[in-house]
Amino acid sequence: MPCIARGGSRGEQRAGESCRSNVFADLGYTDPQTHKLKAQIVSEIADIIVGHKPTQKAAGAVMGMSQPDVSQMLNGRFCEHSVERQMGFVTLV
Repeated sequence: MPCIARGGSRGEQRAGESCRSNVFADLGYTDPQTHKLKAQIVSEIADIIVGHKPTQKAAGAVMGMSQPDVSQMLNGRFCEHSVERQMGFVTLV
């Protein structure tokens, strides 16, 4: 199930306007700081998995997740996992 965490109105960017450093804020997500942090944690998890070269199934077994859940997380569908749970994943992989 895709992440449905956006809220508020989406403002159109005009020529000459600069983007903020948080794409989640630019897209109108309700809690952009948390989404950015989660994305950074998932990026770290992905780097660890690539470095150790386990299969998604093996990585999922270590983290207590199914292979499809690992795949979804690595493909950007991670909002159902709290920051604390994601930090736990980092320590497990």
